[in-house]
Amino acid sequence: VDQLAAGDLDAEVKDVNTKDELGRLAIGFNNMTRQIRHQIAALTEESAAREKVESELRIARQIQTDLLPTKFPDCPEFSLHAVNLPALYVAGDFYDFFFTPSGLLNLVIADVSGKGVPAALVMAVTRTVVRNLAAAGHSPAEIARATNRTLLTDTPASMFVTMLLCQYDRATGRLTYVNAGHPPALRLRPGSEPIEACTLQSPLLGVAAEGAMGPFVQGEERLAPGDTLFLYTDGVSESPGSEGGLLRTAGVAQFLRPLAGAAPEAICRRTSDRLDQLCGGHRLDDITMAALRCLVTPSEQPEPEAEQQLAGSRAGATEGATLG
Repeated sequence: VDQLAAGDLDAEVKDVNTKDELGRLAIGFNNMTRQIRHQIAALTEESAAREKVESELRIARQIQTDLLPTKFPDCPEFSLHAVNLPALYVAGDFYDFFFTPSGLLNLVIADVSGKGVPAALVMAVTRTVVRNLAAAGHSPAEIARATNRTLLTDTPASMFVTMLLCQYDRATGRLTYVNAGHPPALRLRPGSEPIEACTLQSPLLGVAAEGAMGPFVQGEERLAPGDTLFLYTDGVSESPGSEGGLLRTAGVAQFLRPLAGAAPEAICRRTSDRLDQLCGGHRLDDITMAALRCLVTPSEQPEPEAEQQLAGSRAGATEGATLG
């Protein structure tokens, strides 16, 4: 017993020859130490297997994080920021932004049904398809149609994607979008109540062939100087509210109202901090949000000579966003 208490799990009573109480006690002691050794060996093996899985999930999260662009464009026409916070190791939510060859800013926010690794894999497929189609010069509605066909062919029938894809012309403030079953965005304007934007709905992606649930249609918005377009997934609106129930769009709008004049980075940071408070640090769903703020109107655009001087910085921002 002293050997066992000192940590020697190989301790046994040797040469047990009697059948009295001491003999039975010795046999029971030896059986107990053998069971302890077997249990510890099983726990060690299980812990090693769990650590291997967790290590692979950490690597998967790092790969997923690397797929999300983190170098935000630095240009005079607009400001942009986004965050992605997974409920588990990896997320089914994602955001993306990049410039097309024609100079349009493409801003995407999407939510794959479910969570974890399966949703993350579908997320990677969706992101790649959308990028390739946008780079080829397709409109938001055309991108949604083609993405829907790909998901129907290459993903499980039980999974689908909601997506809000915007193409923003920084020279005019014009925003062309397709909303495939995603929560509407919120337009923030200092001194005004937040209002829903990008509300024209199209079908979910990956559920049914085109036409079965309606057509993929485009809508238009126009951002004025100082306007901020706030995009989010349902992990934001379906977070617990401070007075019970869910936050919903009205709760998100109420929180964002005093932030209408803030920079996009501050809006995203303060919103994610507030959601963490409401969730008690335990997210029930992936949370993704993006904020796009218009800074100038076309009449305030730089003169051609100044525009040429800005070309280099814009190209750098474009390259960083695309590589991201």
